[in-house]
Amino acid sequence: MHMNFGRGTVIEVGKKFITISFEKKYGIYKIIKNHESIKKI
Repeated sequence: MHMNFGRGTVIEVGKKFITISFEKKYGIYKIIKNHESIKKI
């Protein structure tokens, strides 16, 4: 769950980053794993 983009689906997990697919209007983002704006639900 991202504070701005809402729920997403994790599509890739790397050492430092995760790639998440959000709703169509936001698309796919690569985000640092421990970023404060995301949380596991």
